[in-house]
Order: sequence, then C-alpha cells, then structure tokens
Amino acid sequence: MWRLAGLKDIQMRSAVLTLPGSHPYAALPMQFAASLRPRILDAGILSEKTLDEAVAACKTGLAEEGRVVTTFIVHQVWGRKALS
Repeated sequence: MWRLAGLKDIQMRSAVLTLPGSHPYAALPMQFAASLRPRILDAGILSEKTLDEAVAACKTGLAEEGRVVTTFIVHQVWGRKALS
C-alpha cells in the first residue's frame, strides 16, 4: 500500500498501549457483550445467568486498583517520497 503511494525507505514502528482499567477503552468488551447479548443468548452460547456473571466479573476486575488493559496493535509508518 505504501509503495503504491510512491513511498521509499518505508519504516514501521508498532506498539501495544497499556491503559488503566478506568479508561473508557477498557469497557469495550462489556459494551460488546451488551450489544451482542440477544445473539449470545439466542445461539445458546451462554445462559443469561452466565453472561451476567461474566460481565459483572469484568466490571469487578476493572475496578481493582492497579488493573491495566492493553489495546490493539498501533502502527506508525513513514517513508520518503521523491519530489516531482
């Protein structure tokens, strides 16, 4: 993709960010569970009780002092493009 854009000497740096458990990003799994709840229950993947317990355990765990979460991999890419 970068070469198609005309870049040369392409370099990349990747990182996984660590965030405190209180960061809004940490709540994403619980938000996904809430939005997918009907599908999870209808498919019989989890019972209502088990799903509720799992979400509660996540909330409790994130509230613990010192809890951290990691993000997806973040990539920074750069290169040079010849002047036309």
